[in-house]
Amino acid sequence: MDTLSNNNVVKTPNGRATQKFYFDYKTRTIKSKANNYSFNIASAGRSANMQLAGTNSLWYQIFKMDGAYIVNARGKVVTVQGGDLEASNVGVSKRNGQATQHWSVVYCNTVKDKTSGFNEEFGF
Repeated sequence: MDTLSNNNVVKTPNGRATQKFYFDYKTRTIKSKANNYSFNIASAGRSANMQLAGTNSLWYQIFKMDGAYIVNARGKVVTVQGGDLEASNVGVSKRNGQATQHWSVVYCNTVKDKTSGFNEEFGF
Protein backbone atom coordinates (compact mmCIF):
# COMPACT_ATOMS: atom_id res chain seq x y z
CA MET A 1 0.00 0.00 0.00
CA ASP A 2 1.13 3.54 -0.71
CA THR A 3 -0.28 7.02 -0.25
CA LEU A 4 -0.94 9.47 -3.07
CA SER A 5 -2.45 12.82 -2.05
CA ASN A 6 -3.65 11.26 1.24
CA ASN A 7 -5.53 8.49 -0.63
CA ASN A 8 -4.41 4.91 -0.11
CA VAL A 9 -3.52 2.97 -3.26
CA VAL A 10 -1.76 -0.27 -4.19
CA LYS A 11 1.82 0.27 -5.41
CA THR A 12 4.86 -1.90 -6.00
CA PRO A 13 7.06 -1.88 -2.87
CA ASN A 14 9.78 0.77 -3.14
CA GLY A 15 10.84 1.40 0.47
CA ARG A 16 9.53 4.97 0.63
CA ALA A 17 8.07 6.31 3.88
CA THR A 18 4.69 6.61 2.12
CA GLN A 19 4.58 2.79 2.11
CA LYS A 20 5.49 2.38 5.78
CA PHE A 21 2.88 2.35 8.49
CA TYR A 22 2.91 1.67 12.22
CA PHE A 23 0.39 0.90 14.92
CA ASP A 24 0.18 3.72 17.48
CA TYR A 25 -0.74 2.11 20.80
CA LYS A 26 -1.75 5.44 22.37
CA THR A 27 -4.32 6.38 19.70
CA ARG A 28 -5.13 2.79 18.61
CA THR A 29 -4.71 3.84 14.98
CA ILE A 30 -2.51 2.82 12.05
CA LYS A 31 -0.32 5.77 11.07
CA SER A 32 1.86 6.66 8.11
CA LYS A 33 5.60 7.02 8.70
CA ALA A 34 5.60 9.80 6.08
CA ASN A 35 3.31 12.23 7.91
CA ASN A 36 1.91 10.55 11.07
CA TYR A 37 -1.64 10.75 9.69
CA SER A 38 -3.94 7.83 10.50
CA PHE A 39 -5.87 5.36 8.35
CA ASN A 40 -9.27 6.96 7.97
CA ILE A 41 -12.52 6.01 6.27
CA ALA A 42 -13.44 9.16 4.36
CA SER A 43 -16.47 11.31 5.24
CA ALA A 44 -16.39 10.22 8.89
CA GLY A 45 -17.01 6.60 7.91
CA ARG A 46 -19.83 7.30 5.46
CA SER A 47 -17.66 6.52 2.41
CA ALA A 48 -16.01 3.40 1.02
CA ASN A 49 -12.80 5.38 0.35
CA MET A 50 -9.72 5.05 2.58
CA GLN A 51 -7.42 7.99 3.13
CA LEU A 52 -4.98 9.40 5.64
CA ALA A 53 -6.18 12.14 7.98
CA GLY A 54 -5.33 13.83 11.24
CA THR A 55 -5.84 11.48 14.18
CA ASN A 56 -9.03 11.64 16.20
CA SER A 57 -9.31 7.96 17.27
CA LEU A 58 -12.97 7.75 16.34
CA TRP A 59 -14.46 4.46 15.09
CA TYR A 60 -13.62 5.18 11.44
CA GLN A 61 -9.90 5.32 12.33
CA ILE A 62 -9.73 2.20 14.54
CA PHE A 63 -8.45 -0.92 12.73
CA LYS A 64 -7.05 -4.26 13.80
CA MET A 65 -5.53 -7.31 12.15
CA ASP A 66 -7.84 -10.32 12.07
CA GLY A 67 -5.87 -13.06 10.35
CA ALA A 68 -5.14 -11.74 6.86
CA TYR A 69 -7.75 -8.98 7.15
CA ILE A 70 -7.43 -5.37 8.34
CA VAL A 71 -10.79 -4.79 10.00
CA ASN A 72 -12.38 -1.57 11.21
CA ALA A 73 -14.05 -1.21 14.63
CA ARG A 74 -17.46 -1.56 12.89
CA GLY A 75 -16.44 -4.54 10.75
CA LYS A 76 -15.50 -2.81 7.49
CA VAL A 77 -12.56 -4.57 5.79
CA VAL A 78 -9.73 -2.82 3.95
CA THR A 79 -10.15 -3.77 0.28
CA VAL A 80 -8.34 -3.11 -3.00
CA GLN A 81 -11.11 -1.71 -5.16
CA GLY A 82 -11.26 -2.83 -8.78
CA GLY A 83 -8.64 -5.57 -8.55
CA ASP A 84 -5.01 -5.82 -7.56
CA LEU A 85 -3.58 -3.49 -10.23
CA GLU A 86 -0.88 -0.83 -9.83
CA ALA A 87 -2.36 2.38 -8.32
CA SER A 88 -5.76 0.79 -7.64
CA ASN A 89 -7.64 2.61 -4.93
CA VAL A 90 -7.82 1.12 -1.44
CA GLY A 91 -11.13 1.40 0.36
CA VAL A 92 -13.35 -0.55 2.71
CA SER A 93 -16.21 -2.97 2.16
CA LYS A 94 -17.96 -5.91 3.80
CA ARG A 95 -15.79 -9.01 4.24
CA ASN A 96 -16.15 -11.22 1.18
CA GLY A 97 -13.12 -13.53 1.43
CA GLN A 98 -11.58 -12.41 -1.86
CA ALA A 99 -7.82 -11.98 -2.26
CA THR A 100 -8.30 -8.21 -2.62
CA GLN A 101 -8.99 -8.15 1.13
CA HIS A 102 -5.96 -10.20 2.25
CA TRP A 103 -3.01 -8.26 3.66
CA SER A 104 0.45 -9.22 4.88
CA VAL A 105 2.34 -7.20 7.44
CA VAL A 106 6.04 -6.93 6.61
CA TYR A 107 8.06 -5.67 9.55
CA CYS A 108 10.79 -3.19 8.57
CA ASN A 109 12.77 -3.32 11.79
CA THR A 110 14.19 -6.17 13.79
CA VAL A 111 13.04 -6.87 17.31
CA LYS A 112 14.87 -9.06 19.80
CA ASP A 113 11.68 -10.09 21.56
CA LYS A 114 8.94 -10.53 18.96
CA THR A 115 6.22 -10.44 21.65
CA SER A 116 7.41 -7.14 23.10
CA GLY A 117 4.82 -4.44 22.47
CA PHE A 118 2.40 -6.88 20.80
CA ASN A 119 -1.21 -5.97 21.42
CA GLU A 120 -3.43 -9.07 21.20
CA GLU A 121 -6.63 -7.03 20.90
CA PHE A 122 -5.41 -5.25 17.75
CA GLY A 123 -3.08 -7.92 16.30
CA PHE A 124 -0.04 -5.65 16.02
